[in-house]
Amino acid sequence: MHLGGNNDDEKVAALIACLRKMNDDLNIPHCIGNYGADSYPCEKGFVPEEVFLERLPGIAERAIGDACTGSNPRIPTQEEMEKLLKCCYYDLDVDF
Repeated sequence: MHLGGNNDDEKVAALIACLRKMNDDLNIPHCIGNYGADSYPCEKGFVPEEVFLERLPGIAERAIGDACTGSNPRIPTQEEMEKLLKCCYYDLDVDF
């Protein structure tokens, strides 16, 4: 992709920046928390935080049980899946 970078960390950072810019150019929200009912970014998304947090354990459990998850090289624990989903909702870096 010729995005630059002298090592893996720099290359990953360049790829992330490229994808975020692409989302911005296409007007795609960066996280679930800012995903509007009309699919456009908004200040407060159509999934309220309290509803997301209330349903999080069940969503994580079903995600782990999904057939697609079994093809991942690493199967997440319940705790890891919840943390991953929070990263998706709040636009946080995945650090695990």
